[in-house]
Formats: sequence, structure tokens, C-alpha cells
Amino acid sequence: MDPKWFGKAENESSSEFSGYGRGFELDDLSSKPNHSMIPMILSKLQTSLATLLPTQIDPSELQELFQETSANVFRINSNVTSLERSLRSLGTSSDTQELQEGLGKGERERAGLNIGTKEEKEEEEKRRIGRIKESSLEREEKEKEKEKEKEKEKDKEKEKEKRREGEGEITSPGFSIDPAHEMSRILGCP
Repeated sequence: MDPKWFGKAENESSSEFSGYGRGFELDDLSSKPNHSMIPMILSKLQTSLATLLPTQIDPSELQELFQETSANVFRINSNVTSLERSLRSLGTSSDTQELQEGLGKGERERAGLNIGTKEEKEEEEKRRIGRIKESSLEREEKEKEKEKEKEKEKDKEKEKEKRREGEGEITSPGFSIDPAHEMSRILGCP
């Protein structure tokens, strides 16, 4: 590592950040905030501080600077993590409407809420009405089937009674009547 990274004078470059009388090259860092850069920054800072001669900086100032930098790095890291978490929960403007609705619906389902868009409410109402109609139609069909079964049973009972009555006219206890013989007797034929 180049010791001049931390030891440049403030007026040496237009793209440097000044702090504690020393320059810090912005070109060394990405312009996008990324908390994965923090270890690299600390490494560069430690290397730069280690290359300074003891006569250039007081050890107590060095310790104070290092503690302050560490605290700031920790604070930045915490804020970046918090910001990333917030962004993930909110979504971005580049998300499609479908994705945003899906994310919102998923969140509502996890929360157990039945709140949705107007279209979702109308669709849910249609499904509910459809289920009610289906169940009432099924109930009516079952009732009709039961009535048909009862009618069939009544018809069977009536048929059985008619057969019994018919059998009773033809046969009596103790003797039997031959219908052909009875007919010839009534007509007077031998």
C-alpha cells in the first residue's frame, strides 16, 4: 500500500477528502454505498497509520483517531444494514405493479389480514357467493334425491300390497281357486 494514501497534503488532489490534516483519496472507493467496503477502509487506515513515523503523530492522537474511526465505521455499517432491511420491506419504484401487489398480498396473508385491493375484494366476494350457491344447489339436489328415494320406496310398498291383495283373492287359506275353472263355472260351461 502506498503510504501517501493517507499522508497527502490537502491541496495535492481535487478528488480527496480531508480529515485531521491528512488527505483521503475518493478514487480508492466505489461511489455506491456498500458496507462490504468497511473492512477495506479499516485495512487501508491501519496500514497508513502503521507507516507513519512516531514523530509524525502522537500515539494518544493515533489511538483517539482509531477509536473514533472504528465507532464511525460501526455506525455506518449499522445504518446501511438498517437501510437495506427497510428497502427490502418497502420494495422499489422499479418493481412491477404485479410484484408489489404480490408482496403486499404476501405480507397481508402473513399478518392474517383480509385487506386487499378493490378487485381482490370483488373477486373474493364472487368466490364466496359461488361457494354459497354451490352448497345450496348441492343441498337441494340431495333433498330431491331423498324425496325420489322416498317415492320409490312408497311405490314399492304399494306394489307389494297390490301383489298381496291379488294373491289373497286368488288363494284363500284351506283351498285354492283355479281362475279358468271359476270362469267356466260362472259361464255355465262344464
